Amino acid sequence: ILDAISYTVSNITVLEPPVEKPALKPVVWPKLENRAAQLNCIYGGFAPNLEILLIMKRFKLSNQTKLPILARTNVHPKRPNLLTWYEVPRRLEGIQLFCIVRQKNYTDGVERWLYELPQTTDRFKISPPTKFPNLNADCPVAPEINTKPKLDPMSLSKGDRVELNCTAPTTSKDTPLKLVYTTPYLTNIVCNQGYATGKRASIPCVFVSTEDKDCSQSETSSFDSRFYSASCSSVLHSATGQRYLVIHLVIMRLRMEDVNAHIFCETIPLQAEGIEVTQRRASIVKRLMFTLTPSIQDFVYDDKTFTWKCVALSIPPVETGYIRFVSSTNTLMSYRLKTYSSVSTQSRPDLPFSHLVPGNEPETNEFMDFQSTITFVPKRTSLNTLPAGEVWMECRFAHLSRSLKTRIGAYDRLRDVPDPIHETGETYSHICVIPIRKNQTIKLVSLHRVIHYSWFDYDTTLLTVSVVNRTSILNNPNATYIREKKLSGLWTVGHWPQVRVDLGEERMELLLVVELLNNT
Repeated sequence: ILDAISYTVSNITVLEPPVEKPALKPVVWPKLENRAAQLNCIYGGFAPNLEILLIMKRFKLSNQTKLPILARTNVHPKRPNLLTWYEVPRRLEGIQLFCIVRQKNYTDGVERWLYELPQTTDRFKISPPTKFPNLNADCPVAPEINTKPKLDPMSLSKGDRVELNCTAPTTSKDTPLKLVYTTPYLTNIVCNQGYATGKRASIPCVFVSTEDKDCSQSETSSFDSRFYSASCSSVLHSATGQRYLVIHLVIMRLRMEDVNAHIFCETIPLQAEGIEVTQRRASIVKRLMFTLTPSIQDFVYDDKTFTWKCVALSIPPVETGYIRFVSSTNTLMSYRLKTYSSVSTQSRPDLPFSHLVPGNEPETNEFMDFQSTITFVPKRTSLNTLPAGEVWMECRFAHLSRSLKTRIGAYDRLRDVPDPIHETGETYSHICVIPIRKNQTIKLVSLHRVIHYSWFDYDTTLLTVSVVNRTSILNNPNATYIREKKLSGLWTVGHWPQVRVDLGEERMELLLVVELLNNT
């Protein structure tokens, strides 16, 4: 049986379709920085051994000599060509992404960079560049603090209303937000601990102590509701998908306790135990100053130093102020206080919790030293006693005045200090009070030193003062003058002190004051 088979032989040419221009589309795009993104490179056509690369380039190529390969995948005919980019940075301005479809390059090692882009061919295609928006931060950043109105001391005054907003983006770890309000008179710290959902949600504020580090040391005390209102919330920004924590503080009316307030916000980072935070994420420090009419805050007598002190405030500052003697029940007092003078210094009250304020300087303000401290002190030396009696003093500041009545005891000395022993070089004084009868004339006054021994007492003259009374000539009842002074005895031997003598009259008494300026 013959089975005849007929056949023919032909050459078949396989036509490979060209690779079409690809397009890069996002599949999963993160909202927070340092998260992974997944993109799909879509193209038409087919060829064996193709691979797809995800490339990043910047608009300005002059500073970029090579292009990083962010991701790669082999082409599969039955699945999407997905590219995964790990740890996408936050800032994407000036950055373009594109995918490349090319013949796989079998070289030693994994190719990390492209040093040039070849011309497109049937087997090498580049997608159009694609731009993506910035991502939201996932690391704690310094908050922003805003005020309404602007904190201008010339436009704000006592009784005005001030609002403050503190805002910071949340993180995936829900780091809390803190607002610190500290003045020379009060300190309050409020925290927004987050954990809210929805576009806008109210969150209970937590008040913490001054020792708090991470919004965990809560306490019951809070702002005085008569003057302050604090609220906390969480807000979702619809355009970016970023959530923000907000602390809103309202000062309903400014008062004396608010002057020189330092206000700032701070994002609390999550920190491992035992590791100290080296850089605080704090906002700028706002300094609250407002116009204050001159006022005298305090006027006191210090019985330890025998001085008077008057504290006054004014914004803008007023530098004129003084303390003066008015009257006393003791005639010696007026003469003793003639050796006093007013000294005025300008400063600002200290912040008891200044360590809470970050190192960055507060916003500059020309009204820095608004507190005037006026002291009434001896011109040359501190006195160890003052004459017993009542004394009336007056503090004057701007157009204001305040009186103070001080009762000084018969032995109102430095407490728990024995009678003073004068040291070499010290200055001190003796006061002699000599009663004067009507029509009596004093011609000579002398100062004596009394020396005591167990078997003998005597005195020696140290100083003789000749005086002259010119009442009959000038018809002036207080016209007794020093004609001559003469040192005697021990004060003429060796290096003895320089002596100054003053003379005065009050209420039928002659006052002779002898001061030793450099006692040896």
